[in-house]
Amino acid sequence: PDLPSKILSDEGKLIHIVSNLISNALKFTERGKVELRVKKLAHSKIQILVKDTGIGIPKEKLSMIFNKFEQVNGTIRRKYGGTGLGLTIVKELVKILGGKIEVTSELGKGSTFSFSFAYRLLKQREVSDKDQAKLKPKIKKKTKKDINILIAEDDDFGYYIIERSLEDYTITRAKDGKDALEKIKKKSYDLVLMDIQMPKMDGLEATRKIREKDFHLPIIALTAKAMKGDKEKCLEAGCSDYISKPITPDELIAKVNQYSAKSRLRK
Repeated sequence: PDLPSKILSDEGKLIHIVSNLISNALKFTERGKVELRVKKLAHSKIQILVKDTGIGIPKEKLSMIFNKFEQVNGTIRRKYGGTGLGLTIVKELVKILGGKIEVTSELGKGSTFSFSFAYRLLKQREVSDKDQAKLKPKIKKKTKKDINILIAEDDDFGYYIIERSLEDYTITRAKDGKDALEKIKKKSYDLVLMDIQMPKMDGLEATRKIREKDFHLPIIALTAKAMKGDKEKCLEAGCSDYISKPITPDELIAKVNQYSAKSRLRK
């Protein structure tokens, strides 16, 4: 059956869910393809499916991948970066929408994540282009704050959450520790948000290397681990502060304002 042109559901939650599933599929698929399929089901439900031809998941791990910080093994985490709380949050968001997420996988061949949710049809009368133009609100373009922030985050979904929270700031992205070091060499930043679990060079090593040349640049660690001793490891490496994932916009903005103000005073 044809998909409805407009539905009533929680747009924000759907964006978070689908973005995260696609981000993970792309991360673990070096060759092949990632597919997104949308299907209308009976009883006013829609199914969304994300299928990849990536590394796959062992059968014994399938029941655990939605647990906090679960990864197939340490070698994969070091090569691809961590999934952190991503799939845990996805499961909870799907549950809030009244659905259930399922996964099938074959090691070495790929994985398929699917979920369904109920929706309501959005009925809207047809209006002319002229009327549509009148209905559109006039939005003034926001002036970004003159605060330059480097975000070192390999995970696309994780970066998306931070980017949305800091849309009033001038931000630059680095996808791993080495990339962050290169960008810092070329440009001056007021603050660095440093994810700890990244491929090629992790956040702790990148922070140590930054501190060899710049002792004052504020670096806030972002980590999915909330275990005892993690904060101390970040501070020992040279981080100025620490935020545990999942990140809340209020806490992030408060830390950014606090440390960027200190950075400006030193300049």
